[in-house]
Amino acid sequence: MEDARVLSLSDDQMKIIEGLVPVLKPLYIATRTMCSELYPTVGGVYPILYSIIRHHLKANSTDCSAVSKFKADVHADLVKRHGVESDDICTSLPILCTFLDPRYRSLPFFSPEQRSRVHTEILAQITKFENSCTLNDSQTHSPNKRCKLQSQDDMSFLLGDYYDACRVIIPQTATEEVEMYGNEKPIPTPQNPFKWWKENCENFPKLAFLARKLACIPATSVPSERVFSLAGGTVTKLRASLDPDSVDKLVFLHKTFSRAKPSTDNAIKGDLCKGDLCKTVKQEMPESSIPNALPQLPSLPDL
Repeated sequence: MEDARVLSLSDDQMKIIEGLVPVLKPLYIATRTMCSELYPTVGGVYPILYSIIRHHLKANSTDCSAVSKFKADVHADLVKRHGVESDDICTSLPILCTFLDPRYRSLPFFSPEQRSRVHTEILAQITKFENSCTLNDSQTHSPNKRCKLQSQDDMSFLLGDYYDACRVIIPQTATEEVEMYGNEKPIPTPQNPFKWWKENCENFPKLAFLARKLACIPATSVPSERVFSLAGGTVTKLRASLDPDSVDKLVFLHKTFSRAKPSTDNAIKGDLCKGDLCKTVKQEMPESSIPNALPQLPSLPDL
């Protein structure tokens, strides 16, 4: 009973806990998102960071003193740790990756002057990569080819002026390309940014070349640490004789099948329970290759 009285919380403590829950929730979701393996590129760090600083950690009149102090301490630590108020943030690599991510290319958390500095740094990076590397012929376009008309069907030919042909404008210079890319509407956050670049690389060839170099940088080292932990759990004292190729295949298979959808997993489990997969494998596998199978004894002659 004495321990129970010590562990009991007062009304003020319960009020503090209730006030901290909505503050800790965005921090937990941000950590889980950045540590996931679904497009966790470094370009998504600062949009989440600015949202937490300017919205979720904003002081409210209903906050108690303990919650207000917690918000202020976390706010100050994030600003200091990530250099949010630094003058060099517009030219930092994470911000350049944020601009190259079609989900956050509008940079809504920046002022027009800061966005202009980001565009200038992007142009400098394009010039740097063009001088050090030669673009593939399939990624470049002739400067005289201003517009690219998509093929028209028979109805569009018959309608003539009533049919507005869809024109895809190919910018001539890197400045026009950056300006056109920045003015486009960002794609929804659940969409795959790499798929968008694959479909639009011909419209923005210089930026696509730069995005191929920078947009693949991971946000954290958690996914790679998971691979090391998985490899350490695979090679144990009881499995110390595994060769490196077998370890690589086991880790690859584990990471591949762990990303399968739950519906697929349930279907596989259901098939296994029904014995359909086992029946199919047994039909395709010769009896001599089944492990732990008893050898067939020769038939004895009749006496």
